Formats: sequence, C-alpha cells, structure tokens
Amino acid sequence: MPVPDREPIPGPLLKQPNKHKLAKLESLPERYKRLPDGGLRPLLTRPTIEEMIKHDPSEAVRSSEIERLVTERFHIIERRPLGGTLLHMGLHEIAQNFDPAKDEDRAHLQRLVDREDQLMADQSIGSDFLVLVAQREA
Repeated sequence: MPVPDREPIPGPLLKQPNKHKLAKLESLPERYKRLPDGGLRPLLTRPTIEEMIKHDPSEAVRSSEIERLVTERFHIIERRPLGGTLLHMGLHEIAQNFDPAKDEDRAHLQRLVDREDQLMADQSIGSDFLVLVAQREA
C-alpha cells in the first residue's frame, strides 16, 4: 500500500480517526505530549502540499515510484518495511519526553509501535519507510 506522492498522512487515516486513533496518541498522559518549548502539542493535522513544499521542497517528490523503479533495475534480495506511517509524524517533537530508562515510558512507546505494526499487518496502512537490499542484474 504505497503512500501517494506528497501525502504525508494517508487520507484514510484522517478520514477514519476513530479507527486508527493516530496510533492511540490521544491516550498518552499530557506529560508525553509536551513540545520542546513546554507547550502542549496540538492535534495532528495533515499539512497542505504548500506547507510541505515550504518546509522541504524535496519531501516525497515521486516517492510512490521509488520501489518500482528500483525493482525494474535491480534484483531485490530483501525487502523490509520499517513502519513510520503513524509514528514518524506522531512522535515528532514529543519523542524526547520518553525516557528509555523508565518502564512506563517504554511501555507507552511499545504500545504505539504495536498499534502501528498491527495496522500494517492487517494492511490498514502501509509502511512509510522501507529498506531494500538489491543487487545489480547480471
């Protein structure tokens, strides 16, 4: 399920918020949702194409074509989806609030990772990040 070019949050995730709950981020205690400046992170919304281009003009340009183009030119030895569809943006600017030395923080993160993994496994979402090990065709 490739993410269309320049669509950082797939439409179905925002159209069906109760189904996906953006990896259950709303259920996190407030202390985890604090921005670096101390403010509370607002609800995540989809940036417009114009906002994406202003922030990074190279972001997601033709991204939906990358895997196809690589597989046309190389023999794929391994394909490993890494996720990130929800958590990359979901944890943006709040990841620093989780202390890996604290059991509670690790448990919250694991719950979020498990939710994203579950949604990828049942093909409700795809994987934004992918590692391909490829070899030039002989």
